[in-house]
Amino acid sequence: MSVVKPLGSPLDVGAQRQHSVAVDIVWILISLTALVGVLIINGMPLFYFDSAGYLAHGNQMFSVLGIFQPDPAAGGAAGSAATDDGTVIGSRSAVYALFLSYFAVIGLLWVASLIQAMLLLLIIHVCVRLVLRQIHSTANAWKVTGMATLAGALGSAGFYTAFLMPDIFAPIMILAIAALSAYVPVLKFWQIIVLLVLGGLAVVMHPSHLAIALAMVPAVWIATFAFGLRGWWKSGLLVLVIAGTGLAGRSAFVIAVESATDSKVVDLPFFTARLISDGPGKHYLDRVCPQDGMATCDLNTLLVRPSQLSPDRILFASDPEFGSFALLDPAQKRAISGEQRGFLIAVAKSDPLGVLWAVVRNTFYQLGLVSIDMTVPDRAMFDNATKIYADFPPDLVNGRLVGGGGWVATLTLAQQIYYGLSALVLLGLIVLPQSRLPRSLRAFGVLIILGLLANAFVTGAISQPANRYGARAIFLIPVVAVILTMARHRIQTGMDARTKGSSR
Repeated sequence: MSVVKPLGSPLDVGAQRQHSVAVDIVWILISLTALVGVLIINGMPLFYFDSAGYLAHGNQMFSVLGIFQPDPAAGGAAGSAATDDGTVIGSRSAVYALFLSYFAVIGLLWVASLIQAMLLLLIIHVCVRLVLRQIHSTANAWKVTGMATLAGALGSAGFYTAFLMPDIFAPIMILAIAALSAYVPVLKFWQIIVLLVLGGLAVVMHPSHLAIALAMVPAVWIATFAFGLRGWWKSGLLVLVIAGTGLAGRSAFVIAVESATDSKVVDLPFFTARLISDGPGKHYLDRVCPQDGMATCDLNTLLVRPSQLSPDRILFASDPEFGSFALLDPAQKRAISGEQRGFLIAVAKSDPLGVLWAVVRNTFYQLGLVSIDMTVPDRAMFDNATKIYADFPPDLVNGRLVGGGGWVATLTLAQQIYYGLSALVLLGLIVLPQSRLPRSLRAFGVLIILGLLANAFVTGAISQPANRYGARAIFLIPVVAVILTMARHRIQTGMDARTKGSSR
């Protein structure tokens, strides 16, 4: 005699839960594999020459802290945190330097890439759960996360999770800011904490992330108010908390350096180099120097050829043909860095339209730079890294992916088309009433776009337009397009089901 198990019994419920957990695990593995796919293909992490700068910076801090005790001869002067002139360059994140250096010391740099992939996966999943909650959907959140993650992996996401640079934390921060802002009325306390922790961690990983967060504060208030979201004023306050974390981290670094050493923290004069390269700054200096008495006039005397005027050459070139700032003595460098805020104000007053046009031009030029070429190293990149840090891990040069090949150009074209089509889909979902998306989801999409604009403004208009900066965040377009498309599908499915039910 067989026993018929009643429907809905504890055995049924247990089996369903086991099946659900198994499905979740499968989608987690698919998602994580997609994000570390480039790491697996390459056989080891990708790197940039400034990865060596972070390692040198981190090892010097380990030495100050009295842990790990790296070889004192390992840190090259070009990339160490402090130089022999009594200054510490503040343009690298101490947090990311320590993070990267720890895994380098224990010989597990690939774990750093894995952690970056896991953090990106976590923030995408949190955003998916919030979207599904907004539309009251019972869809499997990890399945939607997996589809969105695969969309990102078809873009540049995998290259940046494998990249031994802090760039992947820019899109993580943009997602955290967009989620906090769009869903603030319905966020649970633990979700607020998770998003603030992820956003706060991301903002301290690079100075540009702090600038992006500050730029997003007014954008968030305007966007959430325009969409009529309940509690819109709280959104900007939460973003201010993220920005405040970055400011606090910066202050803590300055205090720690100046209390533990005899050095002073000095920022490289990025504003000065950008203004000179764009033209208004150079015209201003040619007009007022040397009568003005500014230390920046000493820099201008060395800028005699157009080939010297790109921001990277102004700041870093040390050979007589292209060098300028790097050839000056330590006192001059400190003075020029200290003058850059006043220089920015003076140039803006002198030629406001010229400065504004340069900002707009560079921002939109940066938006079009989305190739992953700068994440794929070659032998020259490795040689430059070893000049900065003599103990740069030699195995990294043996990756299977090699820059400069035709495959990069082919992939870039394919990804440009992919991003363009994804942008059309995302804009349609935001703008067209037929998408039937609630205001909070449309606001989420708009905030992602504003985050990309802020990224382009900070990196292109203030620093220097480069593929590295654009490609690090552009994959958010297909990620969010997939999330909102699947949300629209669930809304449409629910409406169809209700229509069928009412017609019976």
